[in-house]
Order: sequence, then C-alpha cells, then structure tokens
Amino acid sequence: MTDADDANLPGGSDLTGVSGDAADIGPSIDADLTTEQAAVFRAVSELESSVGPGHVAEIARAAGLDPGRVEEVLEELIGGPGLVVAATDPWHPELGPRYQVQSPD
Repeated sequence: MTDADDANLPGGSDLTGVSGDAADIGPSIDADLTTEQAAVFRAVSELESSVGPGHVAEIARAAGLDPGRVEEVLEELIGGPGLVVAATDPWHPELGPRYQVQSPD
C-alpha cells in the first residue's frame, strides 16, 4: 500500500478529496455514504488521529461544511451505519459533545 492509498482510507493521513465522492474514503463503507457523510466521516477521522475527538465546529471547518449541517450529518453517521460516536466533553461542556470514529467490536 502506498501513502496515496493510505490517504484514501478511513483515518488516512490527509483531507485531500474530502469534498469528492464517497469512494474517496475507502472500500469498506464507500457505497453507503453520501458526499457530505464521507466528508464529515473523513474530518472526524482526521481530527481524531491528529488531535483527538473533535467538536462540531472543528469538524465543520475540516469538512468545509456549515456547522448546522455537520450536526445533522453526524446524527446520520451515529444512527444508520454507526460509524461515529459522541461523548460528553467534561473539560468543555459548553462546546457540546466530541465525536470520534466508532471502533470495531
């Protein structure tokens, strides 16, 4: 696997292609995600791997989407495919929950 291949997998090393189609995030979940879901999932994954779980505002900046829309997409990713989980942030509760990629069972 090359570095370019790694960048296209969930948790890859960069956000290139984040606004591309869902196939950019890897073969395991590509067919089930919309473009926005793929962008948000990629942003959650990238933030988690670089600085830890992210808040909506951070995810929105990384995904290039409106924070209100990111909240909706996060709920979609938590509910349907269960790819993302939310956790209370005890240090900054005013910022809302922090989101991270759901670890496999």
